[in-house]
Amino acid sequence: MILSGDTRQHGPVEASDALRAIERYAGLIPAELNTIRRQDPARGKTIEEQADIASYREAVQSAADGDLAASFETLDALGAITECAFGEQSAQLVEAYLQHASSGESALVVSQTRAEVREVNEAIRARLRSNGALVGTEHTVTALEPVDLTTAQKADPRFYPPGAVAVINGGQAARGGGQPGKIVAITAAGVVLDVAGKLRTIRRCDLDRLGIYRPRELLLGKGDRLQIKANAVSGDGRKLANGEIVTVSGVEESGVIRLEDGRALPSHFRQFVHGYAVTSYGSQGKTVDHVLFADSAARAATNAEQWYVTVSRGRKSIRIFTTDKARLAANIRRSGHRELALDLGQPPKRSRRVREQILRGVRRGREFARRVCMMISRRPWPAPAIRRELHPKYENPIHHD
Repeated sequence: MILSGDTRQHGPVEASDALRAIERYAGLIPAELNTIRRQDPARGKTIEEQADIASYREAVQSAADGDLAASFETLDALGAITECAFGEQSAQLVEAYLQHASSGESALVVSQTRAEVREVNEAIRARLRSNGALVGTEHTVTALEPVDLTTAQKADPRFYPPGAVAVINGGQAARGGGQPGKIVAITAAGVVLDVAGKLRTIRRCDLDRLGIYRPRELLLGKGDRLQIKANAVSGDGRKLANGEIVTVSGVEESGVIRLEDGRALPSHFRQFVHGYAVTSYGSQGKTVDHVLFADSAARAATNAEQWYVTVSRGRKSIRIFTTDKARLAANIRRSGHRELALDLGQPPKRSRRVREQILRGVRRGREFARRVCMMISRRPWPAPAIRRELHPKYENPIHHD
């Protein structure tokens, strides 16, 4: 079993602490990837641009090492942090985005709340439409914007916004995106949905499979960027990944949305929003040439994990627009991790003999893994042969160790 992740970044709301608990308390020695490859000075076209990318990489390295103050100071010295007056932030973001878009390089705006993301998306799209970057016929589509509810909140009707709809995720129901259903009732047995004219009850134990969405009307046309908000399968059987940014090539009368990469969103799949701006959570895994970060100056929305994720998405540059530079510098030092239950107790005291036994076990495990890798790299042996060579006395070395 391989556990892969980065606990310095954001984690899913309900399931993000397990890996951090394993790192802190299990006594395992992880394999780490430490080389930064995204910010490569060789991408620069001039000596000045190469030097700027090198400084940018230094700021990302400081953030990865947990030195948030040094990361902030490096970016500030680079001129990447702009302090603007209230009401000017959105306009400056849009202007910077259009400059990068006109040069043919990719750019992404990162905002801290969904309301800000919606506002920036609408502003960027309006400017692209007015300057001729988006042309052709527009279509009005009713998209489904996610509503973040915990499993417990889904069992309580007070948390549902007016007009909310539900989509069953996972299993066969997710093929093609899953049919949206009207919420009929919330009972002791579960949530009752009307899906394509048929009533279906989602039991309380299965509410984690239920996605809650708020319908919103979006204008779509050729060239529009969308962010997919649910895992699904396109009309031709290819994968649609949650958080993926796609570009529209056309909208058919049937409601099918064609994408530039050849895939198609089925007429019933509407879990998407405009994708010019995303939240910090949504930016994880993204790589673009230039990142534009809109800081809301809200303490609750800013922390070390959010800073590390946001500043590390670009290949060439990042620009940060804030209304209060000093407050931003203070807010990024706050950890966004929740306290673990294990943190509340005192770690058990181990004798010297027990500590030596643990270290010997770790060394044996590392040597075992090294030998397995060496043999597999030599020739594709079957697993039983590998076990016999490593542990000739034991039929099952895993059970023995």
